[in-house]
Amino acid sequence: MENYLLLDSGNYTDDMPVIERKSMRGVIFINGKLLVVETGNGEIKLPGGGMEEGESEMETLIREVLEETGRRVIPESVKLFYTIEEKRQSFKEYALWHQISKIFYCDVDDSISKPRYTPGEIRKDMHVALMPVEEAIEKSRKIISSKDYKPWNNREYRTLLLIKEGKREMADEETRANNEVQTWNEVTLVYNSALKEINTRLEILNDELQSVHQYNPIEHIKSRLKTPESIVKKLKKYGKESTIENMVLYVNDIAGIRVICSFTNDIYKIAEMLANQSDIKVIEVRDYIKNPKPSGYTSYHMLVTIPIFLSDKIVHTKVEIQIRTVAMDFWASLEHKINYKFEGNVPEDIREELVACAQMVSRLDDRMLLLNQEVQSLIKSDN
Repeated sequence: MENYLLLDSGNYTDDMPVIERKSMRGVIFINGKLLVVETGNGEIKLPGGGMEEGESEMETLIREVLEETGRRVIPESVKLFYTIEEKRQSFKEYALWHQISKIFYCDVDDSISKPRYTPGEIRKDMHVALMPVEEAIEKSRKIISSKDYKPWNNREYRTLLLIKEGKREMADEETRANNEVQTWNEVTLVYNSALKEINTRLEILNDELQSVHQYNPIEHIKSRLKTPESIVKKLKKYGKESTIENMVLYVNDIAGIRVICSFTNDIYKIAEMLANQSDIKVIEVRDYIKNPKPSGYTSYHMLVTIPIFLSDKIVHTKVEIQIRTVAMDFWASLEHKINYKFEGNVPEDIREELVACAQMVSRLDDRMLLLNQEVQSLIKSDN
């Protein structure tokens, strides 16, 4: 099995009854730091826990992360990282404890609620923490160095080591894929080229749909390259040095394209057509249509890479694609202007009104989609 680790204590016998348990845990990075749950004595664990009867793996992961951190997992971002199997004698009874833990990379949206801890977890002073993975490893190492550490402390420690190694490998892969883009001029060249490539692909798809189905879903396309000042500001926010290497590794929206559609079903159609192109690799999807931000913001985000063929190398370049309807774009543009005027400190009554307007936009999109479907149905029946 790929990415598999067995933790077998060997302190059990074959005649023991077996207690089977499955658990799901999340590896979540926010601004470069690992989201963990920490107890008052410094025990570190990844958010997650046991699967309940009737739950799917995804449902368990989402529920457990929400209960322990107050954060909502974005289902489209979930990707299996490691499977860890544990075998040991149960502490509570004469039985073999057999647990399969699936560890998933995942992202969370911007909403934050209060964690829901059990009385036992409250007594342990369980709380949410964000820390570099190295700090989490060091805290776990101290715990397992003590005499009374538990098997799950060892499991979390071993998992954190795997996360550190996995993070390093991903960074190395990203660096290799970008073939040492070392100057700002080269950054500008490859990202501008990536914008042209994606823009051309979208125009061809739109032309094809117009030719074959007499329907073009794309109203218009906007593209932009992030300014050096904005990139440096973002790197500072992440606590990273302002280097070309860090720009390429950590800033995912240097090149951005916004696709404006007529209807919500067009959004998913375009996203699927792009994802099906063999040389476009989808790295991440954030569906803020199904899972709107607390502000009311709705849009469909894709982070992709596309190969740029230079004279001496191929550079796989990241592009952030935002796909939204005309109504969604109107709301987002107004919300951005308001945030800019108030420097992010928007009065509560205006924020509430923006949320209400976003809900109106969503209802409008739904009604316009139904209206369009009715029109198309009448046209077909006439033919």
